[in-house]
Amino acid sequence: MITQELLKYLPNVTVVSTVSQQEDEKEWCAVRTKGIGGSDIGAICGVSPFTSARQIYFNKTGQFEEALKPSAAAQERMHFGHLLEPIVADEFARRTGKKLLNVEATFAHKDFPWMRANVDRLIVDDDGKPYGILECKTTSEYNNEEWESGEILMSYIYQLNWYMWILGIERGAF
Repeated sequence: MITQELLKYLPNVTVVSTVSQQEDEKEWCAVRTKGIGGSDIGAICGVSPFTSARQIYFNKTGQFEEALKPSAAAQERMHFGHLLEPIVADEFARRTGKKLLNVEATFAHKDFPWMRANVDRLIVDDDGKPYGILECKTTSEYNNEEWESGEILMSYIYQLNWYMWILGIERGAF
């Protein structure tokens, strides 16, 4: 939940929307097309295995072609990733003892309103002051080798760093 108390700890941002994906997916997606978000930045920088800068450009400019739409398999992966996000967050909190805050909001950097952030969770101290961002990621058993080695996809690292810069927060976790 967005409160004035929380916003005083996040002076770098403005809230551009509090519509959640579950509430109104069409509106949530429309807000996302008005800026560059964390899931876009890896593709723009050329490190995303999921999409390209070209696809991001077409999406943001309204030229999104049906052929560029995520495949049924990709849509299925995204669906389950979103569905499992609360479970992953709860398990992170249980294992680490850290307190989390679910913030259903789209943030924009105050000086660069096209820079957008939809964080999965904020990591907060006992007073509710955010000091970290949690990005919840899931994968299939076909990616066990990559994850067992401790390697995190570079596009995920770019995403988390993008969010940290926008919100002015120095710590993050996956």
